Amino acid sequence: MKNLQETNITYVGVKRHCLDIFSLKYRWFGAAWLHTNQQRIIQNYWFADTEQELLTKLEDYGKAIRDDSAVESVYETIRSDQTKKDWEHRTLKPIGSRNRVPWKRMKTGWYVLRLQSTFPCYSAAVHVKTFFVWMIHSTVCENQQDFDEFIKKISLDHKLSHQ
Repeated sequence: MKNLQETNITYVGVKRHCLDIFSLKYRWFGAAWLHTNQQRIIQNYWFADTEQELLTKLEDYGKAIRDDSAVESVYETIRSDQTKKDWEHRTLKPIGSRNRVPWKRMKTGWYVLRLQSTFPCYSAAVHVKTFFVWMIHSTVCENQQDFDEFIKKISLDHKLSHQ
């Protein structure tokens, strides 16, 4: 008899009010994952406007075991991985010339921008240099705490004094 931990069993689940980082809207979240060799492997995940849309997608997984209580952990894993990838994917992306508005009237240095006035929002760390403006980091902030943590992380990583 096989140990349950060694058997590939597919699980599916849905949860409402999860942040879709591409639309910045809270939507239904659904996922399919399996447990194999004492490890969870996420097979796929989706966001949808209704629970029924997700249930239709999950039908493709046939005899999967429905486990809505565990889908929160799957969602948190995905969000954590996205945040980590955002931070590690540093880019020197030029976003403008220093001689153009609004950068023209700004001093050289680091700036953290909120790209929407309300949360959730996209945020970016921008380095204004003598001739160019570079975006170095970007992330999604669900609330003020996320935004404050982003600023703190930039300050620590780039050895900046927090103002």
